[in-house]
Amino acid sequence: QLPEHAELIASSDFCPIAAFQVGHTALCFQGHPEFTPAFSRALMEHRRERIGDTNVDQGIASLDQPHMSEAVARCILEFFSAPGE
Repeated sequence: QLPEHAELIASSDFCPIAAFQVGHTALCFQGHPEFTPAFSRALMEHRRERIGDTNVDQGIASLDQPHMSEAVARCILEFFSAPGE
């Protein structure tokens, strides 16, 4: 559920609330846009015993999806460059 006054700015079937913004006060992301696919793969492999084969295999398969780090970076820059309320 979104916080009061929040605007949903990113979602997917897997993560219905992937990112939201509350005016010029808060910008929130569920994922880690700073993680490269290679880092994500290594992290999941390292935690395989803890999170399970099925979750790791699904996570690694998802790395074939386009990586949105540039779009997220633009969003962050726009947020911090915008005049305050």
